[in-house]
Amino acid sequence: EQADFTSANLQRTDFSYARLTNARLVNANLQGASMVKAQLDNAVLIDANLQNADLTGANLSGADVTGADFTDALLSNATWVDRRRCRLGSVGKCE
Repeated sequence: EQADFTSANLQRTDFSYARLTNARLVNANLQGASMVKAQLDNAVLIDANLQNADLTGANLSGADVTGADFTDALLSNATWVDRRRCRLGSVGKCE
């Protein structure tokens, strides 16, 4: 069964190494959350607030990030929704 955090306030929560495959995080507030190496493959992050979140090494392959706010989010070495690896030092977008 998938985790459902729709509209949840998860500011500054530590999800490092968490398995959130297929999780629903629609409109969730994940501002400042630590999601280092989290498994977010196929997660639904529509309109999620990921400002200042640390997604270093996280797996976002197949995730729906429509409308998600990645302002100042750390995406270094993360796997992006299209399965490409983000460059070291990527901030705010996968480069």
